Amino acid sequence: MIFSQNTKHLYIHIPFCNHICTYSDFKRILKTVQSKDIFKDFLKDVQMRIKNFKTKQFETIYLGGGVPNCLSNCELKQLLQTIFPYVSNNCEYTIECNPELINQTQINLFKKYKINRISLNAQSLNNNILKKMNYIHTNQDIKNAIDLFYKNKIFNISCDFLYCLTMLTLKDLDDIFDFIVQNKINHVSFYGLEIKDESILKKLNISINEDQDAEQMSYVNNKFASLNFKHYEVSNWVSDLKYVAKHNLAYWQTKDWAAIGWGAHGFENNIEYFFDAPVQKPVLIKKMLTKYDIYQQILMMGLRLKEGLNLNEKINNDAYLYFKDKLKYISINKKNHLVVDDLNLLNSSILDIF
Repeated sequence: MIFSQNTKHLYIHIPFCNHICTYSDFKRILKTVQSKDIFKDFLKDVQMRIKNFKTKQFETIYLGGGVPNCLSNCELKQLLQTIFPYVSNNCEYTIECNPELINQTQINLFKKYKINRISLNAQSLNNNILKKMNYIHTNQDIKNAIDLFYKNKIFNISCDFLYCLTMLTLKDLDDIFDFIVQNKINHVSFYGLEIKDESILKKLNISINEDQDAEQMSYVNNKFASLNFKHYEVSNWVSDLKYVAKHNLAYWQTKDWAAIGWGAHGFENNIEYFFDAPVQKPVLIKKMLTKYDIYQQILMMGLRLKEGLNLNEKINNDAYLYFKDKLKYISINKKNHLVVDDLNLLNSSILDIF
C-alpha cells in the first residue's frame, strides 16, 4: 500500500527550473510563459494525491526539484496552501532555493506556511565556475540571500557545494570555508560532481580527475574537522547535531516516505514507486521490492551514516547477516552498530553487494 496514513515523510518534486544547469539529469521543465498551464495541471495532481493523507500527518516535508522557488509568488502560494493542512506542529519543512530568486515576498510565504529550513543551491563561490556550470547566480547573490533569511529570523540553512571540479582550486575551497565561518552556516553538503548520462556535461565529454577528487575530499574533511563540524553522513556536515537533516535521515534509515509530482520517487511498505511522464498527468510506476532489494538498500543507505546501522533492530541485523560475507572494511562498534571503517571508503565497503 502506498500513500499510507502512517507514513511520516513527504517529498514533493517541483520540476520547474528558471534555467538548465550543465550537470543535472533530474526531471525538469524550463519555466516559460507556456509552462503556466503545465503548472496548473501539476497543482491539480498534487491536490488530488495529497488528499490521501490525514491532517498534520507529516513530520518532515521536502520540496525539491527543479527549482521550487522559481515559481511565481501566486503559484508558490497556491502550492503551499495545498500542503499546509498536512504539516505537523513540529514538522521539519524544507524548500530548495536558488539564491538569485530569493525575495521578501517569498520569505513571507515561507514563514506563513511553516517552512522552517532552507536548502540553498550555492554550489560555488567562484563566479567563473558558476558561469561554467551554467548557473546564473553570483557569490553576491548567495550572500544577499543568506542575509535576507537571517534578517527574517530563518537560521536553519543548509548550503550545497560541489567539489571534484577540474577548475576548482584549494583557494576556492578556502573561500568556501571562510564563508561558512563568517556567515555561521550550520549545515553544509559537499557533493562530488557526477557526470550523469542525460546531463549537458556528458554531451560535452567532460571528464573527472579521480586523483584530484580524492585530494579535494581529504582537504574538505580536514577543514571541517578544524572547525569542529560533525561529519554525520558521507556528504554532510553540521556545526551541531540538532541541525541534522531529518528528512534525509529518513532516506538513509530506509524509513517510508511518500512522494508526489512528476519525477518524484517514493518508498512505502516495501514498494518503490515513481512518477513518469507526462508531467500534466504523471504515470505512477510501482515495483514490489524483494528481500534482496530491501536488504541491499538498507546497507547502501545506512552505511552512509557515521553512526551506521543499528543491529539491535531486527531488519538491519537481517540485512547484515544476508550480505555479511560480501562486506569489506566494516566493524561493529560498542553500541552494536555496523559502521564503515572510513566513510571515504564507502564504495569499496559495499561494492560486492551491488
